[in-house]
Amino acid sequence: MEKQTSLFEEPEKREVKLAYGEETLASARAAVAAGREQGIVCPCCDQLVKVYKRKLNAQMALAAMWLAKFDDYVPIHTAPPEILLNREYSRLALWWLAEAMPGKNGVGARRGMWRLTDLGRSFVKAKARVPAYMLVLNGAVVDASRETISIDEVKGFNMDEVWNGPTEVR
Repeated sequence: MEKQTSLFEEPEKREVKLAYGEETLASARAAVAAGREQGIVCPCCDQLVKVYKRKLNAQMALAAMWLAKFDDYVPIHTAPPEILLNREYSRLALWWLAEAMPGKNGVGARRGMWRLTDLGRSFVKAKARVPAYMLVLNGAVVDASRETISIDEVKGFNMDEVWNGPTEVR
């Protein structure tokens, strides 16, 4: 029997009764899929399941602009305080704009080392558009907006101000 990898995939053909109650696994999956946008407690594990809408914001754009100054991984603790305080730089990974340095054997990540991806560099140069928002469940993207955005359309972000203002590395 093939293993099912996601709670949101089509249920197996046979009906499986849950350990408590009369609900089947198929009906539990259907309930979770229907309620995940507003938030629902999973009837299988009692964990909150909620999809969050994450928009690309000015703090992320600022972090991308700072990372663009470097060709390779850079210790994020050397970033200016306005980037470090909000910690939005890590969310750039949801858009494949930045990535953390992988750990040994590709497992985990080397803490605090980040770089822009090729897409991130194109985005900073206003040559690429990315989804305006991502739908995120348990830290993973489950869907993306069809609406796209360029760096100069990010709400609250002024690229000219960033280019001409002080953004020295400490």
